[in-house]
Amino acid sequence: PFAKAVEMHHPVEDEMTAFLGVFRGVTTGTALLVSVLVATRFNARFGLMAGFLVLAVFDLLGFSALSVSSTFIAIVGFRFLHETWQSGVTRTAWFAQFNIVPPVRREQTRMFVSGVCLQIGVVLVGITLLVSNQLMAGHQLYIIGAVVAGFTLFAVFRAREAYLSALVEALRAGRPHVFSNEEDPFSTFQQDAAAMNVAIAGLSDPDPAVRRVAADILSNLNVPEAASTLEDALSDGNVDVRIAVLPALARLNATSAWDKVVLCLADPEAEVRVQAITTLDRLAKGSTDFPAHVQPLLDDPVASVRAVAAVSLLAAGPHNRAEDTLRRMSVADETQCRVEALKGLGAWGDKAAYEPAEAALGDAEPVVRRAAAAALAHIDDSRCAETLVNALSDEDRLVRETIAASIGAIGLPALERTMQSLNDPALEEGALLALEGLPVDSQADSIRTYARNRVTKALHYHRLWRQAVTLVRRDFRAQLLADALQYNAERHAISALRAIGALDDNKAVAVAIDSLKSTDPLQRANALETLDSIADREIVRPAIRLWEPVDDSSAAYGNVPPEQAIRQSLQDTNSWLRACAALAADGIDIPEIQSELSHLAQSDPNSIVRDTAAAALNGDKPMQTLSTLSLMERILFLKRVPLFANLPPAELKQVAAIADEHLFVDGEVIAQQGEPGDELYVIVSGKVRVLITTNGRQESELALRGAGEYVGEMAVISQKPRMARLVAAGDVRTLCIEQKQFEGILRERPETSLAVMRELCDRLRERESSAH
Repeated sequence: PFAKAVEMHHPVEDEMTAFLGVFRGVTTGTALLVSVLVATRFNARFGLMAGFLVLAVFDLLGFSALSVSSTFIAIVGFRFLHETWQSGVTRTAWFAQFNIVPPVRREQTRMFVSGVCLQIGVVLVGITLLVSNQLMAGHQLYIIGAVVAGFTLFAVFRAREAYLSALVEALRAGRPHVFSNEEDPFSTFQQDAAAMNVAIAGLSDPDPAVRRVAADILSNLNVPEAASTLEDALSDGNVDVRIAVLPALARLNATSAWDKVVLCLADPEAEVRVQAITTLDRLAKGSTDFPAHVQPLLDDPVASVRAVAAVSLLAAGPHNRAEDTLRRMSVADETQCRVEALKGLGAWGDKAAYEPAEAALGDAEPVVRRAAAAALAHIDDSRCAETLVNALSDEDRLVRETIAASIGAIGLPALERTMQSLNDPALEEGALLALEGLPVDSQADSIRTYARNRVTKALHYHRLWRQAVTLVRRDFRAQLLADALQYNAERHAISALRAIGALDDNKAVAVAIDSLKSTDPLQRANALETLDSIADREIVRPAIRLWEPVDDSSAAYGNVPPEQAIRQSLQDTNSWLRACAALAADGIDIPEIQSELSHLAQSDPNSIVRDTAAAALNGDKPMQTLSTLSLMERILFLKRVPLFANLPPAELKQVAAIADEHLFVDGEVIAQQGEPGDELYVIVSGKVRVLITTNGRQESELALRGAGEYVGEMAVISQKPRMARLVAAGDVRTLCIEQKQFEGILRERPETSLAVMRELCDRLRERESSAH
């Protein structure tokens, strides 16, 4: 009808084109103004679905009027108002309404409505227009439009009810995210009056979970209408609700709630007191009453409350008592107290916080050292960068990661010192981690020089490893040397790759390096392809050759005698390599190697190297005939235990150091069923019977474990009584690891944790098979 009316009113083509252009421009401009000036206010006052109701009512009235009088002005005016409202108000609401659908079905729902329902509507409209052009008069088409508009109005009323029900359901289900989008969480929610009313009403719901979710939602919005309801909720009997309400009041700057928030400082729950301090701090705005209310909490029995109170007082100005509170807490006996103090020192950020934070980097507890490292990133002292870099040698992996993140937060001032630490073996790994978060462009040449140096070392150790593999076929004690050489080769190559990754794509390189450890050949091939595609290929390509298939034939590395690997390793700067080489040198009667062993036995600074070299010179017998096991022999044996087989040699040394040797004679009970399981036994020689008694029945043998296997791990992990009795079948020698030590291994070494899980799965399958 609109096109016909325009054509009849402007029969000349140029005039018609000009009119349509002006009409379209004016409509688009007006819709833009409506979208900016009207839509947000309208939705916030009446709700998203109200826009659809207005459009349906307008269509009903418009088509009804046109069915009576269809002048050109009436048709153009109706089309103008319809398109302006649709484009300026309801189009935004159309997309926003899909947010009520849970994320897992949101895109599917949107695609169905757009791809099926809308297309069906377009087809029906086309059919109607074709039929009307042939069989109907204009006013008849307007009557059809009015009838359809009536049905639409009814459908929108039902949709509005369903929309409100969906809001309530989402609130009860604890799914506030259905009202948000990825770019601006809760933005749609804040523009929808219906949604805001549902959230405010949720604060009075009898279900405490609903009240908590409603408070959480309102704490992310700026809804002044909710202030009085939020104030009343401060006396809610549920602690989670009170905690959620306080930040909502702070966001609204609800100064009228001051007195009620002050009462929350005496709340029996520490988390409420902490949040009350934070809320008062935001509401205070320089009020002189704030310190008087908060200062008594410096004596609170809960460390987190004392720390937050101290930080809030120090933020308001110098406060000797608050500063002294944090200092005393930072050296308290309780670990959590020290952690809270360090969090407070970091939040304070004053130079005076440096000394206690720096001292905490030497704390015995890793969690305290992590808190200290995080605090130093925010303290205004030029010494922080140097202190953090020097701490990169921390033995705990999580501490090193936190230190690296703090160095990255400091940024450019820490770059030069971090680069220098790359040449310190103790700091190198942590320095590479720190470089991933630093702006390194200015140090690109130095990083490439470092990477080339590491590739050279990697190829050197790789060549020695290929020689050492031949020695393993003669004497299994050379296995440790071969493993250590391979580990050092790969470690240096990975260091080079990580350094180059800092200049290119950290994440892609990190993923590729992790994939190199996969047992899937295809995944390793993809990793090598990824690494080959990054920049500086002349550095990267030699490094990735370490993971490519090698030729095991002697021709692959010429006529160099394999003993050369032992000799060069005995002269290496790495003490662990020297120890492994000394163990492998036992029984090799080559003057140069004997001379090196004699030198190491007398003057090596490392005691393990001296003892191992002396044992090799004395020609000690293999460990099966020893009355006790030396540290190196324990390491060699643990390498053949599935539980520890994937650990790097240097980490095996840490495991071997905490293992004690236990001897049991034939028939001796190693552990009783039902007793506390506080030890894991690795069987060195002999066999152990695993016996179980169930429901008072006769004892039966569940399994027979031999050398290289272990028993007692399930009781140690579960911290429950032992499920079976362990009895020596003949003379048995074991290495015993206590529960706390074993838990430390699992916590600090993910490879061991995965090996334990695999072994437990095998044991469960074995037990199920025996049951059938």
